[in-house]
Amino acid sequence: MYVRDASLVKRRKPFILVAFETKPPGGLTLVYQCNSVLLRYYIGTSMKPNRNDSERRQARAEEALCEAIISLETVEECLSFFKDLCTPAELQALVDRWQVVEYLEKGLPYRKIHDLTGVSVTTIGRVARFLSDGYGGYRTAIRRTTNLQSH
Repeated sequence: MYVRDASLVKRRKPFILVAFETKPPGGLTLVYQCNSVLLRYYIGTSMKPNRNDSERRQARAEEALCEAIISLETVEECLSFFKDLCTPAELQALVDRWQVVEYLEKGLPYRKIHDLTGVSVTTIGRVARFLSDGYGGYRTAIRRTTNLQSH
């Protein structure tokens, strides 16, 4: 399933990143920002394969969720929304995947990333595969967060 994030985002206003903070065991505060990668993870997979929703209805539901996310304007609003939307385990899985992206971009080996994050090597491999051959969401988020951090 494909989320039409580019047209959805450009239709309303400039792209808004979704961000939240976490404190890993080392105690440093890390800010993770994500965009359509999150949407594809959360709504782009067939989480309930036996649903009787038509593709059209599912697409409208995905667009409604995207609209809700891009309507959020602050980190606090985004964090509150995702804490309401996701279970703690789902939110942690999203945080973990974004942290893996950061380490992969630094060129760390899978085993080292696993040791640092506790994320399975299988998940690290999946993130790496989507980073190189996915829908481009990770690349877009990396580019935009890098631009934000450099200003």
